[in-house]
Amino acid sequence: MNMNQTISPVSQLDDAALDLLFREARSFSFWQPRPIDESVIRNLYDLLKFGPTSANTSPARFVFLTSDEAKARLVAPVPFPKRMGRPEEFGHLVRVLIENDYMNAEVVRFDGGIRFQPK
Repeated sequence: MNMNQTISPVSQLDDAALDLLFREARSFSFWQPRPIDESVIRNLYDLLKFGPTSANTSPARFVFLTSDEAKARLVAPVPFPKRMGRPEEFGHLVRVLIENDYMNAEVVRFDGGIRFQPK
């Protein structure tokens, strides 16, 4: 891109897009006992993979586990406890972080000590 070239401003979202994103969007307040189609996950990842993460100092890391064998391979290097995190544990951590007035924009690792090995 030429440095003297101007970038056109982002156009305003129409009402249908605003409804979809903000006015009518609802989140589930509990885990759904059903799988999410892999194409939905991949499309979501494509939307956010270049987005900023923690002041760009902590890049987001994503691992897609689609089989029990893959989940077992991920759990294997976890030092303690030797299992994956439970939904209620994730929820508890979020609550503690929100309620803690002393918490600031730091990175919080919630991964059981997993360190991904190089490919």
